[in-house]
Amino acid sequence: MKTEGHDEELDHYNKAVRIAEKEGNMETKANKLSAIAFIYFNRGDYENALKHLKQAFNIYTDLGAMGEKATILNNIAMIYKIKGDYDSALKHYEKALKIGEQLEKIDIKTTALNNIGMIYREKGDSKHALKVYKQILDITASLGDIGIKATVLNNIGMIYADKGENEVALKNYYQSLEIARRLENKKGEATALNNIGLINDAEGEYESALENYKKALVLFRQLGSVREQGTILSNIGSIFKIKEDYENALKYYTHAIEIDSHIGDKRGMATDFNNIGIIYNLKGNIKSALISLRKSKKAYLDIGLDRMAQKVQENIDHIKKKHHK
Repeated sequence: MKTEGHDEELDHYNKAVRIAEKEGNMETKANKLSAIAFIYFNRGDYENALKHLKQAFNIYTDLGAMGEKATILNNIAMIYKIKGDYDSALKHYEKALKIGEQLEKIDIKTTALNNIGMIYREKGDSKHALKVYKQILDITASLGDIGIKATVLNNIGMIYADKGENEVALKNYYQSLEIARRLENKKGEATALNNIGLINDAEGEYESALENYKKALVLFRQLGSVREQGTILSNIGSIFKIKEDYENALKYYTHAIEIDSHIGDKRGMATDFNNIGIIYNLKGNIKSALISLRKSKKAYLDIGLDRMAQKVQENIDHIKKKHHK
């Protein structure tokens, strides 16, 4: 099991932390603490990830390692974003931005701005998000950096998709896709294809959606991007759910949960169990539906996503009331 491998990794890094501390090598200690945080993050254990990131941040602060501080701030903010604490996420991203401005480091600045744009999008403030993204495009245009441009175009596309302006969203996704292919950036290409698939899905063009999802899946497999494979498999499962092909939907959702379980991604598992529960409910298998939904609720609670857990509980209550369970 991958989680066992992760435990071996944790043992390795914890030992390295102790050695670095004994030798007085604080930079190495901070680096290893960051690596431990990454393992916990991939498990969906956000509290332990935060704990180790903050320890690393304090060491980098003592060392005056400003670039590393910016990276840690971005990672801390990402966890707050996942937990739905957008104000805390924004605060940390803005601190990272300030460091980028102080150091006159364009890469730190554009990364922080991109993340700030994502927070505004999550908060439903598309006006501010677009303003931030256009600021990044202005910066990158003057530098000729088309790599970050592809990422930003993709994010702009997501904003227009949120607003239901699918044609504008697609225009940005295809521009992002073209740049990614020109740069032979398979991850960027796969991300754009997945997002194009989401638009196809929203437009009811299910065969086109499946085609783009499967292209993205191939690329993520080539990259060894396991987490992203789980996301794509879940998206494919959702297409089959819409088509009322519940057996294929279950097949893909089950593949997704196998991946998320393998890497210890509790958030992914929570989503997968929820999807499987919905399919069982649609098939009339109420007992299995409730079992899966309860597993989903527990997984959300385990990682502190109480609002998501409450939504699942509401679904459980609705099913129980309908079927007098």
